[in-house]
Parts: sequence; C-alpha cells; structure tokens
Amino acid sequence: MKTNLPYTEIIGLPGVGKSTLINSIENQVECSGIAERWPEAPQKLYFFSSLTRLYLGFLVYYPSLFLKPKSFKNSWWIISKVAYRLASLNSRPAKENAVLRDSGILQPLLSFPAEYGGTKLDLSLLKALLHLIPLPDKVVIVTVDIETALERYLERQKKTDRRSDYSVSSESYVKAYEIQQIIHEYLLNRNVQIHSLNLNVEISDPIKTKLIDFLRI
Repeated sequence: MKTNLPYTEIIGLPGVGKSTLINSIENQVECSGIAERWPEAPQKLYFFSSLTRLYLGFLVYYPSLFLKPKSFKNSWWIISKVAYRLASLNSRPAKENAVLRDSGILQPLLSFPAEYGGTKLDLSLLKALLHLIPLPDKVVIVTVDIETALERYLERQKKTDRRSDYSVSSESYVKAYEIQQIIHEYLLNRNVQIHSLNLNVEISDPIKTKLIDFLRI
C-alpha cells in the first residue's frame, strides 16, 4: 500500500526503552503531538470497515493464505489489533509530524510474537499485512540486547501488576527480533526513512540531537 500517512512511528521490542527515549526529548521536539495511546477509541463501524478491508486484501492479493486457515486462527489477535489501529488512525484528524509510541500500526507486529511466545506469527501473513497497511513516512527503530529488553519488560510487568497470561521468554524475544529485521528490510525497500537507535548506551545529548533532527525533517 502507498506510503501516505504523515507520521513517525517508534518501534522496538517491549522493554527496549521507547517511552524512556521519548520522555527524554518530549519537551524539545516541535511536533504536532506525541501520543502513547490514541485520543479516542474508533467507532465500531470504522473498526469493522478496516477489518473487512484487510480480509478482502488477503482474498484479492494473497488467496493462497486461505489454504492455511491455521495461520488466520493463530493470528486473529494481531489482525484485529492492526485493524483497530488503522481505524483509530483514519478517524483522527491528520497531523503532520505526529510521533507515535506504542500506538502505531507496526508495533503490534513486534509485541505479538514477543508477548505471546507460544503462538507463531506466520511469515507469509506478516508480509501480506505489511503490503496491505499504509506505512508511516518515518520510523525510529529502537534496540537493546535481547536479555536487557526482556529483563526490563518483566520488571515493568511486575511493578505495574500487568497481565500474567503473556508467554514471554528469551525464545519469544528472539523470534520478535527476527520479525523486526524483516520489517526493517521491508521498510528500506519501500523507501521509508529509518533512524536506528541502540540504547545499550546512555541516551546522550548527541543521540537526542540526531533524533530530534530526524523527527523535524
């Protein structure tokens, strides 16, 4: 699908430090808005419309996927989540240079395999989703080593008493990282602007400056 959405999405495995990064520069970035969540839930009509368009896209462009019904059964959550995010994005006023953390369309493609380690995300379905969804103008990909990300995530879940039915492990994070590499390559091939940040080091002023410059372009 054509890249036509004027926003920047910040993606990375759960626990890499996306929110910490944005919080460190939030007051310095001249942009329309930095949102952790959508201002409003989309109307059900918009959601079901987005969901229907996705399945029609699968039917038209990727009919062979319907020969693997298990792929859809295992991935109903991620398809619904992407449809929900699409409906939210399309129902909110267009804002240039909006920066989305944990509320964009791409992030669920990483969160799903990381947090639901017992469920495999079919790679054919992943690539079909990437083709069918509108892409952001720019993407910031945040990374740390897998062990650090997993440790931070588990500690955060413990502190906030979040859901305990997630099946996270080193193996699920490795799978999610492999998917991140696939998404990275796809975005490069689609000429999406990418800024990669490794947060194994301290978030220094030069790192902040480079990121702010990228967001402002």
